[in-house]
Amino acid sequence: MYSNMIAAAACLLFWLCLLTEVRGKKFDVKKFGAKADGKSDDCKAIASAWRAACTYMRPSTPVIPKGEYMVGRLMLEGPCKAPVTFELQGTLKAPTVTDQKKTQDGWVAFKRINGLTVLGGGVFDGQGSAAWASNNCARTGKFNSLPANLRMTEVTNSKIQDLTSLNSKLFHMNILGCNNLTLQHITITAPENSSNTDGIHVGRSNGVNVTDANIQTGDDCISLGDGSQQINVEKVTCGPGHGVSIGSLGKYQNEQPVEGITVRNCTLTNTMNGVRVKTWPASPRGAASNLRFQDIIMNNVSNPILIDQKYCPYGQCKAEAPSRIRISDVSFKNIRGTSATQVAVKIVCSRGLPCQKVDICDVNLTYNGKGSAVSECANVKPAVSGKMAKMTNLAIILFFGLSLISTAKAHESAVVDITKFGAVDGGCVTEALSSAWKEACQSPVPSRVFIPPGNYTLGKVCLEGPCNNPIEIEVKGTIKAVNDIVDEFWIEFNKITGFKLFGGGVFDGDGAKAWEKCEASGGCKKKSMGLKFNCVNNGTIEDITSLNAKQFHMSVVGSTNLCLSRLTITAPGESPNTDGIHIGHSTNVNVTDSCIATGDDCIAFVGGTKQTTVSNVICGPGHGISVGSLGKYPKEEPLSCITVKDCRFNNTDNGVRIKTWPDLYENSASELHFENIIMNNVSNPIIIDQNYCGGKKCSQGQSKVKLSNIIFRNITGTSADPCAVKLACSSGTCEGVELSEIDLAPAVAAEQLISVCNNVRPNVVGKMNPPACTGPMAKLTNLAILLLFALSLTSTAEAHESTVVDITKFGAVDGGCITEALTSAWREACQSPIPSRVFIPPGNYTLGKVCLEGPCKSSIEVEVKGTIKSVNHPSDEFWIEFNIITGFKLFGGGIFDGDGAKTWEICEASDDGCKKKSTGLNFNNITDGTIENITSLNAKHFHMGVVDSTDVCLSHLTIIAPAESPNTDGIHIGHSTNVNVSDSWIATGDDCIGFVGGTKHITVSNVICGPGHGISVGSLGKYPDEGPLSHITVRDCRFNNTDNGVRIKTWPDRYENSASDLHFENIIMYNVSNPIIIDQNYCGGKKCSKGQSKVKLNNIIFRNITGTSADPCAVTLACSTGTCEGVELSEINLAPAVAAEKLISECKNVQPNVVGRMNPPACTGPVEISGKLGGGGDKVGTNNSTVTGSVEIGG
Repeated sequence: MYSNMIAAAACLLFWLCLLTEVRGKKFDVKKFGAKADGKSDDCKAIASAWRAACTYMRPSTPVIPKGEYMVGRLMLEGPCKAPVTFELQGTLKAPTVTDQKKTQDGWVAFKRINGLTVLGGGVFDGQGSAAWASNNCARTGKFNSLPANLRMTEVTNSKIQDLTSLNSKLFHMNILGCNNLTLQHITITAPENSSNTDGIHVGRSNGVNVTDANIQTGDDCISLGDGSQQINVEKVTCGPGHGVSIGSLGKYQNEQPVEGITVRNCTLTNTMNGVRVKTWPASPRGAASNLRFQDIIMNNVSNPILIDQKYCPYGQCKAEAPSRIRISDVSFKNIRGTSATQVAVKIVCSRGLPCQKVDICDVNLTYNGKGSAVSECANVKPAVSGKMAKMTNLAIILFFGLSLISTAKAHESAVVDITKFGAVDGGCVTEALSSAWKEACQSPVPSRVFIPPGNYTLGKVCLEGPCNNPIEIEVKGTIKAVNDIVDEFWIEFNKITGFKLFGGGVFDGDGAKAWEKCEASGGCKKKSMGLKFNCVNNGTIEDITSLNAKQFHMSVVGSTNLCLSRLTITAPGESPNTDGIHIGHSTNVNVTDSCIATGDDCIAFVGGTKQTTVSNVICGPGHGISVGSLGKYPKEEPLSCITVKDCRFNNTDNGVRIKTWPDLYENSASELHFENIIMNNVSNPIIIDQNYCGGKKCSQGQSKVKLSNIIFRNITGTSADPCAVKLACSSGTCEGVELSEIDLAPAVAAEQLISVCNNVRPNVVGKMNPPACTGPMAKLTNLAILLLFALSLTSTAEAHESTVVDITKFGAVDGGCITEALTSAWREACQSPIPSRVFIPPGNYTLGKVCLEGPCKSSIEVEVKGTIKSVNHPSDEFWIEFNIITGFKLFGGGIFDGDGAKTWEICEASDDGCKKKSTGLNFNNITDGTIENITSLNAKHFHMGVVDSTDVCLSHLTIIAPAESPNTDGIHIGHSTNVNVSDSWIATGDDCIGFVGGTKHITVSNVICGPGHGISVGSLGKYPDEGPLSHITVRDCRFNNTDNGVRIKTWPDRYENSASDLHFENIIMYNVSNPIIIDQNYCGGKKCSKGQSKVKLNNIIFRNITGTSADPCAVTLACSTGTCEGVELSEINLAPAVAAEKLISECKNVQPNVVGRMNPPACTGPVEISGKLGGGGDKVGTNNSTVTGSVEIGG
C-alpha cells in the first residue's frame, strides 16, 4: 500500500511538473502594480506583465487574479519568444465613455502572436450601455469608431476558452487575419436592443473553430465576413439576436472570397433570422461557396433559412442593380423546429449571377401562426430531397414557370470551345480564339471561352468589349507567342466589365530570341508586352502561368476592381525589362498568392495607381517591388494608398523601392505601406531613390515628386549589400517616413550594415537594425558614403583575407569556363586548417562535370554570386557533386543553369528515352550542411539529389523547369536523416520533392509546389534492400496546378519494404489532380504486374488539407491486401475546381479513420476497387475504374 502511495504521489508530481512546463513561468499583474480596485487604471501594469511574458524565452503565463480591474485600451502585441497563456481570472472593465473621434478597433487587442491561449474563467465587461445610443452606423452608413471588446489580429495556432464577454460597445469578439484559432466554452451577453453587438465576427481568417458557445446579443450571434475560409461553428446556442450570418458581402471593394463554412449542431431561439447569407445589390464581384448548414434546431425563429442577395438595410444602396456575389455549393440539411414567420425558407438570389447548386434536404419547419409554412425562391433552382421535397418543388414551379428550364439551356450553350472554330492541338489559334471571343462576348447570358489541353501558337490578338454579359476564359493548354517583336502587345483584353481569366494554363511569350536580337542591336526601344489588361473592371486573373515575355509579362492599365492571384511568372534573371506585373492608372487592384521570378521588377506601380494591395507574393530573382519610376513624364497623375505586405524576396537586386527621376516633372506619391516582409540575400532591401535615371547619366537637379506618409514596418532578413537602408530624398520632398521594427542582418556574417539618409529624418519605432540615420540633417555626401563603405569592406577583407578563396585567383573570367578554376579553388579551401569559403563573383560562367570532394580540414562554404551554365555531357551521373563533407554551406543568391532543353529533346526522340541522365547538384555524404538562397534552372534530370546525408537544411531555394520537362524532380532525397526543406518555390516537370528508401526524420514546410507532380513518398519496392522510410512530415505547403498533391507510391509484386509515420498537414491545393493519393499499383508509366505490393504502410495522417481538386476523385487510397494500417483523414475539405463536377473518394483494402470534417465524404467501409487503377503512368487512372462502395459529393 505504501508503495502505491509513493507511485501515486510520483504520478501527481509528474503531472504538476508537466502543467508547469506547459504554462511556464507566471507573471502576476499585481506584482507589476495592478490595484484591482475597479477604479484605478491598471492598463500599464497588465501591459508590463504581458511584455515580460512575451519576451520570456520559454512558455509563460501573465495572470490576472480575481478582482475588478479598470482598463483603458490595451494592446498586447507579439511576436513572442515562446507560447503565452493569458490567464484572466478576474473582471476587466472598460471605461464607459469612449472618444469616438479616434478610431478604436479593439478595447483589448491581441496582435501578431503564434501559440496564444486565453483562458481562466474571467470576464471582459465592455460597459457599453452608454455607447449604444450613439451607435447609428447601420442607419447612417458611416464608419463607427466604437471598440470591440476583444480583437484578435494575425493570431495563429491559438485558443480562447472559458471566458465571458459582457455588454461590448460594438462587436464582442473581432477575429481578423487569423489562422488555426479555436474559441471554446465562450459566453457572450448583451441586451436584445444593443446595436451592432455581434457576438463573434470573423474576417479574412482561415481555420477558425467556434464550439460550445452561448451567445445572446443585439445583432448576429456569429457573422462571417469576406475572406473567411474553412470556418467551423458547432454546438452554439444563439438567441436573442440576429442569428448566424455569412456576410454582409459586397459592400466594399476588394473583398476576398468566402469558402468552406460549416454551421452544425446548433440551437437558435427567438432570433430575428436563423442561418443567413446576405449580400448587397450593385456590389463588386465576389464569391461565397461550399457553405454547409446542418443539424440545426429553430425555436420561434424568424426567417429560419435565408439567402438574401438584396440586403439593403435602411435603403443605403441601389437596390435595382443586381448583386455580383456568386453564391454556389450551399446545403441546408436536417433543419427543424418552428418559424415565427410564415415564409420559413426564403432564397432570393441575384438575377445577374443566379445561385448555383443549392441543396435542401430534410427541412421540417412549422409556422407558429395560422396557416402553413411556405417557401419563396428567386433566381435559383434548388435540389430538394427528404421531408420538404413536395412543398418546395411546387413552390418553385409556381414561382418560375418554365423560365428556369430555358435559363439552364442558355447556360449550357454559353461555353464556347475554340475547337468549334477549327482550333487543333499543335496549330495556330489566332482566328479561332478571335471568333470564339466574338460569339461569347455577344451572348445574352454569362459566357465562357474554353481553350482545352494542348499546345497552340497564337499571333497578336485583341479581345475587346464591351460584352453583353460577364465573360470568362478558361485556359487548360499552353499557348506560345508567334507575334512580332515590335507589336505593342501579344494579347490584349480591352474594355470589359465582369471578366475572368483562369484554368491553370500557360502563356509562353517565347522571348529569348527577342532579348538576343535587342542585345545585339544595342537595345530595342519597342518590344511586345505579354498580356495587357486595358480598361478591365471587376475582373479576376488566377491560376495562370506566364513564361518568358518579350517585355512586361502582364500590364494592368486604366482598370478598376481587379484581382490577380495564384500566378506563376517566370523569366531568366538576365532577361531585360521582363517586369512581372506593371500597374498604372488603375484603382483597387489586388495581387496575392503568386510567385514571380523575372529579369526586372516583380511588380511595379506607376502614376495614377490607387488603392492597390500586394500580399503573399514571393519575388526573386528580379529587381524587387517598385513604386515608380515617377516624374519622367508630364501629367502622370498622383499615386496613393499602396500596400505591400506578407511577402518574401529572394536574391533580388532591390527589395521594396520608391524611385523618381530628378529635375523633370512634378508628381506625388502618398500612403505607401510596406510591412511584414522577409528579405533573403537582397541588395538594397529598403530604398527611396529620388535620383533614379534608368541606367543613364542623371541630371544634377532635385526631383519634383513629393513623397509622404511612407511606412516600412516589420522588415526582416538579410542584406546582400552593406547599405541595407537607403533613404535618398531630394530637398523638401519626403515627409512622414517611418521605419518600424526593422531587423536586417548581413548576408555575409563579417560585414557591417549601415543606413544612409539624404534630406529626410525618419521616425523610428521599435527595433532598428541597422541603426537609422535619425539626425536633423541626416545627410551624407558621396565621400562620406564611400568612406563608410571602405571602412566596412576593409575590415571585412582583413578579417577574411586568408580564408576566402576567389576563383578568379585561378584564372576564372566572366564569360569563360571555370571547371579548372573551381576545382583548384576548392582544393585550396578544403586543405585550409581554418574555416574557408570559395567565392564565385558575379558574372556568367560555364562549367563542366566537377566533383568537389572532402573530407576537408575544417568547415567550408561556397558562395555563388554569378550564373553558372552547364556544359557537361547529358549521360554524366551528375553535373556538380559535393561529396564526403562535414560542415558545408552553399549560398549566395547565384544561379545554376542545367541547360537541359537539348537533353530533353534528344531523349524524347530516342527509343529508350535516355536511361541515364545527369543530375544537377548532387549532395552525397554531407553532414551538418546548409543549402540556401540558390536558384536551379532546367536540370537535365533531377535538380538536386541528397543522398546518404545527415543534418542538412535546404531553404529559400528557387527550382524551375518547364512542366513538360521529363524527370526534372526538384529535390530527390534518399538514405538520409534529419533533412529539412523550407521556404522554397519549386516548379518542375516531375515531383517537386521525392523521398525514397532509407530516408528518416524529414520535414518539408512552407514550400510552394507547382507545376509538377506534387510531393511524393516513393516510389518504393522497385529494388531490393532499399531501406525503410519513416517520420516524414510535409506541412504548411501550397500546391498549384500539379498532377498530384501529396502522394505515396509503391510498386506491385516486387520487393519488401516499409514506410511509417508519414504526416501531411495544413496544406492548400489549387486545381490539383489527385490531391490525396496512396497508389500501391504504381508502375512508372509501364504495364503493371497484377500482384500485390510488398511495401507495408502504417501510421499515415492527412490533416487539414483544403482547396480545389481538378479531378473528380479527390481522395484515392488504393492499398494492397493487408499493407495499409493506421490511415487517418482529419479535417479534409476539398471542393471541385469546376463547380458542376462532383467529387468522390475511392478506397481499396483500407478503412481510414475519419476525424472532423470530410469533403468529399470518405469511403470508410472495407470497400474494393476493381478494374484499372494507376497502372498506366504517373497519374492515377480513375476514369477507367469500376468502383464499389465509393461516395460522392456535389460541387
